[in-house]
Amino acid sequence: NDRNFSGIKIFPNPATNYLYITSENEYVTDFIISIMDLAGRKLFEQYNPKFYSSEISIPVSELNSGIYLISLQNDQSSYYQKVGFGNKGKFQLIIFSIFAPVL
Repeated sequence: NDRNFSGIKIFPNPATNYLYITSENEYVTDFIISIMDLAGRKLFEQYNPKFYSSEISIPVSELNSGIYLISLQNDQSSYYQKVGFGNKGKFQLIIFSIFAPVL
């Protein structure tokens, strides 16, 4: 089973009310979603025992407008993406993804 984060989609970017995460990889399980500001402060964390190509929605309307880092991690892999939160039209589309195996 391939438990890495290939096929992950995080949208919309920028997000105003909700951020959605989907996966084409049905084996992505037992992972943690975190949202951090660029200073590294963790503002949101959620443990999701099963993904199975379903959509996960995260409310972000209460977060201040700005650029944030989304992290998905399990015992085999990590995935990071920068996203903007705030009013529509306030941010340029920013996509920055890193796949990092856990050693």
